[in-house]
Parts: sequence; C-alpha cells; structure tokens
Amino acid sequence: MKRGFTLIELLVVIAIIAILASILFPVFSRAREKARQSSCQSNLKQLGLAAAMYSQDYDETYVSAYREVDGTPGFTGPDYSWRVALMPYIRNVQIFQCPSYRPGGTLFAATLPDGGQNAGYAMNLVHWAANPPTPPSGIADGLVYDVSKTIVFTDYNDGITIANDNDGSNDAGWTRTDGGGQRHNDGANYCYYDGHVKFLRPTAVPCKVDDCQWACEGRH
Repeated sequence: MKRGFTLIELLVVIAIIAILASILFPVFSRAREKARQSSCQSNLKQLGLAAAMYSQDYDETYVSAYREVDGTPGFTGPDYSWRVALMPYIRNVQIFQCPSYRPGGTLFAATLPDGGQNAGYAMNLVHWAANPPTPPSGIADGLVYDVSKTIVFTDYNDGITIANDNDGSNDAGWTRTDGGGQRHNDGANYCYYDGHVKFLRPTAVPCKVDDCQWACEGRH
C-alpha cells in the first residue's frame, strides 16, 4: 500500500526549504552585486584611461570638473563638465552609468548643457575651498604628490562632482554618507590618478591630516 506525506512531514519539508532559501538568497544577491561591482570597476578604469589621454593632449593638465564658458552662473549654453570633455576618448555614454546605479532623472547624453543630466560617477571635488588641500580638477600632473593615492572618480548618485558636507572645507576627518558610497555591498569603487581602481568602504577612505586620498598633496 502506497503511503504519502503526512501533514507534519510536509510542513517540516516546507520549513527546511524556507530556511535554506533565507540563507542562500542573500548569498546569491551579494554574488550578483559582486559581478556588478566588477563591471563598475571596468567603467572607472576606462574613465581613468580617458583622463590620462586627455592630460597628454592638454600639456599634462588633468581634466577640469567643469568649464564655465558663457559667464552665466550654473550650467548654461556651452558650459560643460568633465564628462563631456572625456567623451572624445570614450565615445560611449553607457560607460558613465554604473550597473548598480538607479538614476534619479534624465541620463547623461553628452549634450550641452549637461549639468542637469545624471550619471553614476562623480569627480573628486571634496576639498574645493581655497588653499590646500587641493582636489585633482584641472591640476598639473607634476603637482600630484602620489598618483597612486589621489582619488579622481568614484561611484555617486547623479551629480557631476562629489564634495564634502561643509562647503568644500579643508578640514580633515570627512567620511562619506551619500548612497553612492555604499552602492556595492556597503562600499564603492574609487579610480585613482594613476588609473587603478580600488573598492573601499566609506570609513576606509583616508581623510587625515597626514594622509588624505581626496587631496593632491596627500595631506592637509
């Protein structure tokens, strides 16, 4: 005589499946995000390479965060950002969109003015206030103390540049709190002046008096 599952046995099986699913689903999710993180790193490496080629074409001067062309405040008319400046070296607007990025509006399309267009990466303008420390925007290559420790581009939600929360203050100790800084498994990708890309969590990005990776001088 054939015997089927009892109700208790069926409930036990369902419970076991539910437990396994609760364990495995987060693992699968993190693995998928890890793959997106790798794709994002490839995008940033291409941006770093494009910036290096730009520098060679413009007397070893790094690309500026933005160019004010018509003298009118804000991005108007022919004004353009670093994204448009690097387009001749990339020719693919998709490179500016991280696979894990969820746009908040119109995507970057390389048309002018591009200030209102959104993308998944921003240029380092953290310490934009007068006097050192200095961000890499428009800097001469020879003024960068350590090209392997100076951040130029990073994950970001919308926006053209990333700046600290105190009007570009030169103070040490700044830590990212924006969503882009935790985009990939609680961290973000960072492209450095020499072109290499590294994954770091917000609290692992140095912003100390004697060690600041947001500054071309390497310190405050």
